[in-house]
Amino acid sequence: MEIKTKWAKEKEAAKNSESKAAFGEEMINKAGSYGKIIFWALMIALLIGGGFVSYFIVQYQKSKELNFDVSAPDRILIAKPFEVDVNLENKSQSVL
Repeated sequence: MEIKTKWAKEKEAAKNSESKAAFGEEMINKAGSYGKIIFWALMIALLIGGGFVSYFIVQYQKSKELNFDVSAPDRILIAKPFEVDVNLENKSQSVL
């Protein structure tokens, strides 16, 4: 029967904590390589998404002066013809 001294117990606890720390470091290093891949994939996705958003903002700004007006009667009877006036005016710089 072996009796462990306080010093031996502390040494064993330190050894166990070192192995746990080494395991944690290994996990961090492994996750770090995946983290880099995920980071760069997200950065590329953000750049592409930002490009799409900026394109649509610019297109909206160019076609901001497009006026679309529809006038129709307030009341319409069923099965009776009615007239609708549509006015489309392009004051923008872009061609429709």
